[in-house]
Amino acid sequence: MNYTGKDNLEIMKYAKNYNRHLLSLLNPFIYNTTNVLDFGAGSGFYIKTLIEKYTDVLFEAVEIDVILNKTILLEGIECVQYLEDVKDKHYDLIYSFNVLEHIEDDVTVLKKLLEKLSADGIIFIYVPAFEVLYSSMDEKVGHHRRYTKNVFKEKLKGLGLRIEMMHYVDSLGFFASLVYKYIGSSSGEIDIKSLRIYDKYLFPISKVMDLFCSSFFGKNLLVILKRDTTV
Repeated sequence: MNYTGKDNLEIMKYAKNYNRHLLSLLNPFIYNTTNVLDFGAGSGFYIKTLIEKYTDVLFEAVEIDVILNKTILLEGIECVQYLEDVKDKHYDLIYSFNVLEHIEDDVTVLKKLLEKLSADGIIFIYVPAFEVLYSSMDEKVGHHRRYTKNVFKEKLKGLGLRIEMMHYVDSLGFFASLVYKYIGSSSGEIDIKSLRIYDKYLFPISKVMDLFCSSFFGKNLLVILKRDTTV
């Protein structure tokens, strides 16, 4: 399988403030972990950064795209193509940045992620939010959906997972995405100049806005899950 949005993936590397913030959201959950899995690692940008920082943690990756998978392996990082190829009940933390929306049967994948989780492990999910923001970019990269809190809660029913935390991220990005939807590129491409301007000047404002708005709206949704021991 090949991922159709590789060019957008490469461009997003230039969003330095945004990427730094995503890692800051993940960092608190890495402390006191031994085994961490990056599900849908893409080109390996995030996992490489984390390996450099957390030298005592064992990181592995899952990436279905053949070319991207090979890229990660060439970096000396353990990477398999399918979830079925990693150990059950093994990972203290499984994280996934903008992956679940690419998968048609996301509920089955959530079940499989639970199978790979250790008894006290955490699943960190970061996905695009609000169907109203669905644009040519979503279509280009193969998004099946965008999520809201209620939509995600419905997906979890009967799975044996409980929500530890759930909130929206990038409040200002909600409005920027609306603008892109109506006047942006019809091809779904990301303009690198506009991205850099947003990342440098507007995203810091968005982080402040999140302090007040993250319960209500944002460009993305962050969900922290644990095994539900009551079922």
